[in-house]
Amino acid sequence: MNTKKQLIRTPVKHPVRLASDMIRDELKALNLLGPSKPCEQTVATFLENDKALGDRYEKHPVTLQALNEGIPRERIVPLSVYFDGVQYTKNENFLGFYITNLRTPKQQRLVWLLRLSELCQCGCRGWCSVWPLLEAFREDVSSTDHEDHLRFAVVDFK
Repeated sequence: MNTKKQLIRTPVKHPVRLASDMIRDELKALNLLGPSKPCEQTVATFLENDKALGDRYEKHPVTLQALNEGIPRERIVPLSVYFDGVQYTKNENFLGFYITNLRTPKQQRLVWLLRLSELCQCGCRGWCSVWPLLEAFREDVSSTDHEDHLRFAVVDFK
């Protein structure tokens, strides 16, 4: 990233929360993930919102591949991704990146914040700052190496 004070590219570390860890914690709190098999009534209640998603979820490539691999439907999580500007003070704003589990849509989860005053100044309009964070998110949700076989289907962008 190029900054106003330096003429060379400088690596900058931004704190990021792993989306997979946040969803995993949510599923554990709902007793859908853990050492014992979840109650069938709990699973049925949890999967009720899938009908509203229709083909965006049912025919999503991640959903189809996971079902072919024998992964239980409750471990294939439909996600919504949301970007928004967040005003902090009169002169300081942030770009917020949120996810929502579409089965439990009442709660948005903040993945990362990026201070707009710290965006790259190379002429990319901040893309050099946002791209690595989006890439880290993509690697996390597209990984098939999760020990509990979670899969994430991003079916909505806002």
